[in-house]
Amino acid sequence: MSTPPLRLEQYFCTEVNLKANPNFKQEDFKDGKIDFSVKSNVQGGAHKDNPHKFQITLEIKIEPQDERPLPYDASVILVGFFDVNPAMPHDEASNLVGVTGSSILYSAAREFLLTLMGRGPWGGMILPTISFANVTKKKADSTANK
Repeated sequence: MSTPPLRLEQYFCTEVNLKANPNFKQEDFKDGKIDFSVKSNVQGGAHKDNPHKFQITLEIKIEPQDERPLPYDASVILVGFFDVNPAMPHDEASNLVGVTGSSILYSAAREFLLTLMGRGPWGGMILPTISFANVTKKKADSTANK
């Protein structure tokens, strides 16, 4: 078995908010499909003394797509620490952590929120799949504007 290019060393939640909405009405949604969106924010960077170690902070918040109340108000912040294979060039490593590291944390957040919601009055809501492919592009754009 070979060493993977990206390794998750540790992650944890720094903030979790979940509140059941008493104004939610299942009948407001056709076919039982609850339409909502996910707002995410990713921040991170390399360790100052070791360019192959990275930290990512992922903030997630679910939001309604229209005026209908959702079953829950929910948000979570996760912090993850990653190690990248030292043979990988720093730019590639940064891109890998931005896209794949954020995806790993998002998957953990999805399962965590689903577990919590599953114990709530309205049952669970599974977060949709999203792409973090634009994470490094945003970082490059913001660096170019400085």
